[in-house]
Amino acid sequence: MMQNIGVEGAFVSVIVMLMICRSEMIVIISREPCDIVYWDFVTCVRYLAGYESEPTKHCCETVATLNKEDKQYTERICQCIEDLAKGIRIKFDLERIQFLPDRCHMPITFPISNDFNCSIIQSTAN
Repeated sequence: MMQNIGVEGAFVSVIVMLMICRSEMIVIISREPCDIVYWDFVTCVRYLAGYESEPTKHCCETVATLNKEDKQYTERICQCIEDLAKGIRIKFDLERIQFLPDRCHMPITFPISNDFNCSIIQSTAN
């Protein structure tokens, strides 16, 4: 009987630890969204760089998702987008950045540019 309680207790402990780890992973993803931005926002790069005439449906879905992010992450999203562009050595067409809200039929609540000072967002977002 004592061994069963020990096994059950261990099982419950493992489940609780997994739940805690999962909740911590969600917080870490929210704080460090670059992987998510890199994988999803890359669908907008071809349009913004002038290689496609219209943004893809997935690009607009990504814009909608990033728009929903908590405002405290706007600076980080901005920096991730700039890092992505620099990492793949692409320059965004400024006119296409301006047209993206119209093309996706929604406002954009985060800056997109080649050389925006993302650090100024933090002081205005809080």
